[in-house]
Amino acid sequence: MSIVAIIAALVIEQWRPLGHRPAVQGTLGAWAAWLEQSFNGGERHHGVIAWLVAVLPPVALALLLHIALYALHPLLALLFNIAVLYLTLGFRQFSHYFTDIQVALKSGDIERARAALEQWRGASGVVRPREELIRLTIEEALL
Repeated sequence: MSIVAIIAALVIEQWRPLGHRPAVQGTLGAWAAWLEQSFNGGERHHGVIAWLVAVLPPVALALLLHIALYALHPLLALLFNIAVLYLTLGFRQFSHYFTDIQVALKSGDIERARAALEQWRGASGVVRPREELIRLTIEEALL
């Protein structure tokens, strides 16, 4: 049933994309900043610990909810999977920015790429070289 959940979540996202969610991004950004401040000692194992602290509690909660819903009825667990995937995938919230920047860089239009990146990040006025534009675009897409 997991492939059904993935396909359903992607179809729902195409039909009704979530879009920009500043409240969620602000909360997650604050949490990420706290994790960085609390666990960034400059060593690899500190990053591993921070990742475990960030990922394991939500995964454990989702697993427990899934098990409970599956015990009630497997269809409830499937609907939960679809909802979680829909809320976490969010490809459409950034894909058009990423595509615009990629096309602009391929065509050599650095100014258009810079403008698209600044609109995406909400920051402006800083002139960046091509390599930094690429790095920041990848960073923004992954975060």
